[in-house]
Amino acid sequence: PDTNQAEQFVAMSQEYQRLANIVSQWIFDHGFQLSWLKINHQLYKIFRQESSLNSQMVQSIFRTVVARYKAVQEQLKQHPYCYKNEEDKWVQVPRDLNWLVRPIQFRRPQADLVRHSNYSFVEGMQQISITTLDKRTKLGFTSKGFEKYFTDDWKLGTARLVHNQGKWFLHIGITKEVSDFDTKDNPQIVGID
Repeated sequence: PDTNQAEQFVAMSQEYQRLANIVSQWIFDHGFQLSWLKINHQLYKIFRQESSLNSQMVQSIFRTVVARYKAVQEQLKQHPYCYKNEEDKWVQVPRDLNWLVRPIQFRRPQADLVRHSNYSFVEGMQQISITTLDKRTKLGFTSKGFEKYFTDDWKLGTARLVHNQGKWFLHIGITKEVSDFDTKDNPQIVGID
């Protein structure tokens, strides 16, 4: 992006980060309520009145923060607290989100963008149009080497705009429906991601 576009991305991602931290604090203060719909009910109108982020981005903040808490919840569950008792035997204590001493913090500049609402491909796939705080901005785009992902077989989803080492990147999630995996045909495979 040019300097003006980069400034727009910085402003948008900082606002996204600010609201994500407010949502994180709300979840922490309200017993780890992880229903984004309930959070939406409590915070949506406030955010829409005080922020220039559009509706879809506000909704994605709720989902992003809830997803982060659920990931931490799963990590805590998988790694119980272990200690030796008086009999010198190891004891495992299950952990949950109540073990957190402060809310999860969002420090990295980012923003999740909903396809067709916050980002879209235009000019015959030669440009990508991205929503910022004030307006949409267009950037050059090339699908060279990635043509197969822009066919009807693949479904493009939410994209994450991230800033890393002085550059901006747009990570677009894609999915493809495949037939059920049959282990009888492929006994050598030990995992699928």
